[in-house]
Amino acid sequence: MDEQLLPLLDLVPAHGADAALGDLSTQLGTRTHEGLTELRRLHDAAGLPAENPHKGMPMPGMVTPEQVTAAAATTGPAFDALLRTHLAAHFEQSANLIDSLLKTDSPPEIVALAGTRKATAEFALDSLS
Repeated sequence: MDEQLLPLLDLVPAHGADAALGDLSTQLGTRTHEGLTELRRLHDAAGLPAENPHKGMPMPGMVTPEQVTAAAATTGPAFDALLRTHLAAHFEQSANLIDSLLKTDSPPEIVALAGTRKATAEFALDSLS
């Protein structure tokens, strides 16, 4: 899910109008890249297959290529409104998935990463409200 968010965040400097939303997007992009780096490290350490079994399976909150295309055709306040909608949906779903994960008996490294990602989701949702 986080990988799908990045192309949308990449559009913000050229398409957005709200400076505070731009700053938030930069912070979320940095946090997302950091989380993905750690997730990939854990993935590789676990010896999991390289193929993503969820590829091509849209889920709630996932930013789709079609949504990125639509956002790329928009600028100013209209872009900011789309961005807010997609960010809220993404981070609400992320929080839900993380809450489910934290109810399982996961290894400590997974729990630590989940806690960090949960903090990012809460930060995003608080900042958007």
